[in-house]
Amino acid sequence: MKNIILIHGIGGLHRESYFEHLKQYCQNLGLYVFMPSLGGYKDGITYRTWKRIFDTQFKSVLNKDTIVLAQSIGTQFIVKYLSETKQTIGCYISCAAPYNATVFRDEIKESAQRFIVAAKTFIPNEKEYQIFKTLPFKKFSFYSNNDCFFEQTNLEKYVNSIGAVGTLLPNKSHFSVDGAPSELIEVEEFIKSMI
Repeated sequence: MKNIILIHGIGGLHRESYFEHLKQYCQNLGLYVFMPSLGGYKDGITYRTWKRIFDTQFKSVLNKDTIVLAQSIGTQFIVKYLSETKQTIGCYISCAAPYNATVFRDEIKESAQRFIVAAKTFIPNEKEYQIFKTLPFKKFSFYSNNDCFFEQTNLEKYVNSIGAVGTLLPNKSHFSVDGAPSELIEVEEFIKSMI
C-alpha cells in the first residue's frame, strides 16, 4: 500500500486547517497516512529537533511508494532532510513553499519576527537545494499569487531551486492560515492522480 506523510508548517500541526480534511481524503483513496506533530515556533523548534523526531518515528516509512506533502516551513525541512539522507521517495508535493522562510512580505515583516529564530534553522543552503534537485523522484509545487506571508517571487524561486513542476493556484493565500480555504480540491485531485 502506498503511504503519504503530511508535514505541517511553523505554527504546528493545529494550524494546518486543511490537513485533517486531507488526511481523511487520502485514507479514502486507500493511502496509509502519517501526520506527524513536530512542534511549532512557540515550542522553540529548530531543524534539529524536527529531524530527531522524524528520524525516530517516520524515517522507516520513507520508501519509493511514499508521497511526501509539506506545507510552508515543512517544505524547507524536507529539502534539508532528504538532501542529508538522500532517501528515495515516490514523489514530493510542496504547498506555499518559500525559498527563504525569513524573507516576509513588507507589510508583515514586523509581526513575522516571532517566526525568525525558528525559521533561520530550516533554510537550506545552495548545496542542499542542489542535492535535493538531483534526487531521483518527481517534485511538484503549489503556490498562490496572494500568499499572506511570502512574495510570489520567493515562492517561485523555491519551485525553480528544487526543479519542481510549479502550479499557481489563485487566491489561496498561504493555504493553511485563518481565512484560507479548508479544502484544496486541486491538491486533492493531484494526489489522486499520483496513485
